[in-house]
Parts: sequence; C-alpha cells; structure tokens
Amino acid sequence: MKKSYAKTKNVKFLGVGAAKYTHALGMVLDLSKKVLGVCSRRFALLVDDLKVVAANVEAGEEFTVSSANDILAAF
Repeated sequence: MKKSYAKTKNVKFLGVGAAKYTHALGMVLDLSKKVLGVCSRRFALLVDDLKVVAANVEAGEEFTVSSANDILAAF
C-alpha cells in the first residue's frame, strides 16, 4: 500500500503482526473453519482530531461498505 500512495502526514498505515490493534478494536473475524485462521474484519474508519467520525464495518466476508468511496462519502 505504501508504494501506491505518496507519503503524507494525514494517512497512517498500521500493521501489527500479533493483531493487537485488531483485537483492541474488536474487529477480529474468525475464519478458522475455512482454514484461514483469525483475520481482521474489513473496515474503514474516518478519524478527525483523534475521534472516530464514521466507522464502516463489514458484517462478514462481504465488501459492501468499507471501500474508499464509501468512507469518503461520510466525509
């Protein structure tokens, strides 16, 4: 992702190998039955001044509300 976007102070890419951030947000999706293990739900957050203004969270494995266009529409 970082290769695709210019460096900016306004967008943060977060990645933690142990999924601590995902667990802290309550965004864990258990796909163990599909042999995929524990994953992060698809979600997009719009944050302003360290406050979540909008949270678009997918119900399951869908991709219907967390696209860039969807979260920008909340802006």
